[in-house]
Amino acid sequence: MKIKKRNKYIFHQEVPTVLKIEYDDTSKEYIEMKMIWNSNCSNYRINPNHHFNLNRGMIRDDDIIQICEIRNNWVSSKSSTYSVIREIHKKGNHKFVEIVELYECLDCGVYCRTRNSTHIPFKIYQGLEQTIQSGYNNTISSIKNPQI
Repeated sequence: MKIKKRNKYIFHQEVPTVLKIEYDDTSKEYIEMKMIWNSNCSNYRINPNHHFNLNRGMIRDDDIIQICEIRNNWVSSKSSTYSVIREIHKKGNHKFVEIVELYECLDCGVYCRTRNSTHIPFKIYQGLEQTIQSGYNNTISSIKNPQI
């Protein structure tokens, strides 16, 4: 008997349509959608940042590093979750890499962020990336203590 793996991981090369909010934050259509969400979604009433907007916090040179769809093979009726890794800028023009997990809200049908969100300063992320690419040779024990 072949056992089915619980999750299937799909790495997207383009932004899936379910993660796109097609309207600009100031457009008439978006304002109308927000009014509908406000009346139908209890989570949106509590937190107006409930819906994940892929472009929020990004400026022109920021990139989306990775979008991974996680499909539950054991419960086919359950919608996919997404893991998004992207570059963002915070106040003071500080660059971060954000790792966020998204789920589909049952009330409003829009993908929303979970509380499992991490922000890593970009310089630290670059160091991690170099360490991973070098095959983990740069471990704590191999770093010499600086001379004081």
